[in-house]
Amino acid sequence: MGLDMYLYRREYLSGADMDWAGDIPNRKELYSQIISSYAITPADSCGIYLDLPVGYWRKANSIHKWFCRLDGGRDECQDIYVTLDKLLELRSLCQEVVLEPANGPGMLPTQGGCFFGSLDYDDYYMEDMKRTIQIIDTIVAENKDKDWTTFVYRASW
Repeated sequence: MGLDMYLYRREYLSGADMDWAGDIPNRKELYSQIISSYAITPADSCGIYLDLPVGYWRKANSIHKWFCRLDGGRDECQDIYVTLDKLLELRSLCQEVVLEPANGPGMLPTQGGCFFGSLDYDDYYMEDMKRTIQIIDTIVAENKDKDWTTFVYRASW
């Protein structure tokens, strides 16, 4: 038990005869394979969403709190949609905290909860900051020139 946190890149697959630029080749073929694997008979012009994991944290409650603020502070294990610009904002906050740890409580405060981990601004907290920077740097490198990409954050606790 505890706070498990996931970030996904959401891709749309359609049965329509088109392939978008990107790193998923043959989207129509992939769509057909998934539909047949699950014995689904889709309605005309239907599509499916594919969530590809791009980030994972465990008990990084300050990062969780930041994502929940994007949804008005609601914390119900719901999907929270986030843009690449917002992820870059988070990376910037983490970088500032890494450079000046005393800024942590004001910039990315911890959040208590059932099995949410430590509330201390210690080495584990700093590792969460560094991990977040690493995750977002990887996302940026993999999503150059893709302003249409959607990201979804979801926590489980």
